[in-house]
Amino acid sequence: MVSETPNYTGPFITVTALFFIFGFLTTLNMVLAPHLRSIFNLDYGWATQ
Repeated sequence: MVSETPNYTGPFITVTALFFIFGFLTTLNMVLAPHLRSIFNLDYGWATQ
């Protein structure tokens, strides 16, 4: 009997890519909130939603 080890390369790459994408979007949100506040005259709560 030959037991094959599972290949986790695909799921690992997917999870790693999603982690960095969500991190980038979170950082982008913090950068864009002050600009949205000044353009649309919003308070901080409305700009970050």
